[in-house]
Amino acid sequence: MKHKVYYGEYTLQHWIDLMLSEDIIMPPYQRSFVWNEEMVQRMVKNLNHRYFVPPIIIGQYNDGGQIKNLILDGQQRLTSLLLAKLDIFPDKTKFASTLKVMMDENDDPTDNDDSYKSICDWTYRKITEGNRSIEQVKSSLSDKKDYYKHIDYHANDQFFENNYLGFCYLIPKATENSQQQRYYSSLFRSINAQGVALLAQESRESLYFLDASKANFFKPDFIESINIKTNRGITHIDFARFLALLSNYKAQGNYNKIAAGIKKDFESYYEDFIQAMVNDEDSEKFGKFSQMFPSDELSVRSEKLKERIHDLKLQEKTYNSIINLDIDFLGLVYYVLFEGKDIDLSRKVSLKDNLQQKIKLMKKDSNHTKNPSGLTNVRERIKASLNIYKRYSV
Repeated sequence: MKHKVYYGEYTLQHWIDLMLSEDIIMPPYQRSFVWNEEMVQRMVKNLNHRYFVPPIIIGQYNDGGQIKNLILDGQQRLTSLLLAKLDIFPDKTKFASTLKVMMDENDDPTDNDDSYKSICDWTYRKITEGNRSIEQVKSSLSDKKDYYKHIDYHANDQFFENNYLGFCYLIPKATENSQQQRYYSSLFRSINAQGVALLAQESRESLYFLDASKANFFKPDFIESINIKTNRGITHIDFARFLALLSNYKAQGNYNKIAAGIKKDFESYYEDFIQAMVNDEDSEKFGKFSQMFPSDELSVRSEKLKERIHDLKLQEKTYNSIINLDIDFLGLVYYVLFEGKDIDLSRKVSLKDNLQQKIKLMKKDSNHTKNPSGLTNVRERIKASLNIYKRYSV
């Protein structure tokens, strides 16, 4: 895609003014704040010594005639400037009740990646929203002292007025929202191959916005309160995972063909699914989005799924195992969202009893509990959940 590129630099104070005035904003797929105190202090020191600090990348987005400037790269640097201006740092223990990652195929992950430990559910919008000046931000923080540490970054007013940070400003040639979203989402993924690495799921989330109209399909609001415990902490359930596995089954019509050829690289499998859906490809593996989910039915089915999750008391629930989660949800999502059916709530007690019996039976199988991410076990859970819900679908 042809596009214009402009370069320049602003004072550090001007960057803060741009954030507060919302002349620059974060796109929906931007990650949480992951830098630690030492990284913020190091950046302040580098700017003071006129060392090179990578420029901020801003992209112009034409939203139906309204121009928005999206922060594509540099959120961590800009957030750090604001923290230095305020002499604070968020207490990550206060914002870490739910990590901004999703579960993966491993019920009990074995990696010890420190990047999971440093992420908290916090961005600079926590303190700038509704505030248009530093004085207003400071006032809003007066009753939140327990949530922020005081740190002297040795950054006075002269530091912000006399030091500069560069920018790269992109203007895509395309004006259609879908083309712009595709360009910026792809660019975001390319940029973040550097620096503090994106978690696989964070990278994947940017793909949802290749077609912004489908973002809520992959990550509907009504599943945000449903979590699962892992050794990384409490994480959101991964609704896109349900969609990929079930789309694969519906297209293939065979449990044994679900994720065929996949060993441990499930993330590529999920990304292939998302690409197929946002492009409405006629995929042999996943089917065609517009055929599986007719536009005049998808919103109705989604609302019904939300209601049935509530009726079965699955909302605001924290699961302690992917086994429980899969059995409870896979069949429900399949018959309501994919098949457009409903669940016979007059037999709700019987349904929940059958789900619990199946869960207990699977947990007695040591091969299953020791390796819940094994493809054979994943397929077994899909089959079991669908068979149970089939008897209660109407």
